[in-house]
Amino acid sequence: MAQLKPILDEDLDRVGVFLHREMNGAISPEQWAGAFRHPWMQDKPDNGMMLEQQGEIVGVLAAIYSERIFDGKQQRICNLTSWRVQEAHSAMSLALLKALVRRPDYTVLGTTPNEMVCRIYKLLGFELVPLERWVLRATPFAIGGQVLTGERARDALSGDAQRAWDDHGQFPWLHQLVLTDPSGAQPCHIIWRRSRWKRLPAATVLHLDHPESFMQNQGAWGRYLFWRYGIFSSHVEKRWLQRPQFVIGEEDYGWAAGLKSTELTADRLTYLYTEQMALPLE
Repeated sequence: MAQLKPILDEDLDRVGVFLHREMNGAISPEQWAGAFRHPWMQDKPDNGMMLEQQGEIVGVLAAIYSERIFDGKQQRICNLTSWRVQEAHSAMSLALLKALVRRPDYTVLGTTPNEMVCRIYKLLGFELVPLERWVLRATPFAIGGQVLTGERARDALSGDAQRAWDDHGQFPWLHQLVLTDPSGAQPCHIIWRRSRWKRLPAATVLHLDHPESFMQNQGAWGRYLFWRYGIFSSHVEKRWLQRPQFVIGEEDYGWAAGLKSTELTADRLTYLYTEQMALPLE
């Protein structure tokens, strides 16, 4: 019978090989392992849980841990990711999940749930977060607002926002910028990745930290995407924005996440410090 064990740092190379072979071969073993090595929580308890039989990994539910500040209070977040168990050991799949959701002092967040995982989350008391997006058109001739990139963007941020910029700057599949204007509006830090919509280049937003500033300077965002990247649409989750300008469609893809928390609500959480950032997901 397979043994349930925590994934320690010294196990990550083997876990990377397992996930590359069993879950997604387009992501290299090194990328898989590297996703869990970031120092986003200094005293993280583990990197998830695994099943091991005779020295061989036969199942994994990995975790990315982070510490973030909300309303002046530190929150400990466990992002569940990459749940894969070999069929011969599937009866023990739930043991992996239960071992990670028992901790009362953590917000637990799973950001890529399929239909079966959503049913399990619901049974365990998770809130299911809809994946609903606004589709915003390009605004090549919009006036006003300003987009900052590179060091100018980083320098416009401070505190936790600047730390988030630094922590996510290492991923080549992500793009970061700051949206602002000369009037001194609160800088809005945006992280996005390339995608496609109706066979055309698009941008999917993974994080924005000041919705009011985004709404105020939305024209500059659409203008920048069009002229810099030839992007015709951007896609922003509805839980982060009230109805913005320049909407040309809406998307409903089922569920974005499962959330179990006594402190945080879904509208407060973007994809910072999660698998959506740390892995080159399509």
